[in-house]
Amino acid sequence: YEHLPRTPDRPADYELYRYPVPPGLPGRSVVSGYDLDLPDDKQRRGISLRHVGHGGIDLPQVRGTPVHVVTLEHQEGDADVLFAGEVFGRSVLLRQRLRQGAGDLREYVTLFGHLESTAPGLVRGMTVHEGDVIGAVGDSGSPGLVHLHFEIRRVRDGLDAETVLKDKGPGALFSSASSVPVDPRNLLPFR
Repeated sequence: YEHLPRTPDRPADYELYRYPVPPGLPGRSVVSGYDLDLPDDKQRRGISLRHVGHGGIDLPQVRGTPVHVVTLEHQEGDADVLFAGEVFGRSVLLRQRLRQGAGDLREYVTLFGHLESTAPGLVRGMTVHEGDVIGAVGDSGSPGLVHLHFEIRRVRDGLDAETVLKDKGPGALFSSASSVPVDPRNLLPFR
């Protein structure tokens, strides 16, 4: 399965990074981490065991806790709201552009899933800034498991996230034909 694993220069310890919500448990910000870099038998597969492992992280928190925009490492400009609606339960998708490698500008989609609600007035096309509230933690699409699912995906070269969304819908942004999951520790800022 194609993905972008944690690079050696980035610490493995999840506690060193800043997230869209404050730590939910003492000394444990993340209850289910990115596992696409683990051997197949160690990846989380869901109840049906048909899915590829966990391409995001699950952040425990109290229902209703505000979810904030986090500026990613090497991000250029602010983020844009691509979608607010049902994908991973109630979700918000942001487009963030990062300067990487030889100075190339790359497009990333960040997913904030299982929200209780999206922020009032949050609409597609809106620009959001570091610290803006985009929703509240919940369990939509995952009844009884209150948490924020946070995932970062790099949009494939030659594609535009907005065009994929318009042509095929929000779920298509999570297809391996459209994007590649990224270990979030590669791009999250340090605390």
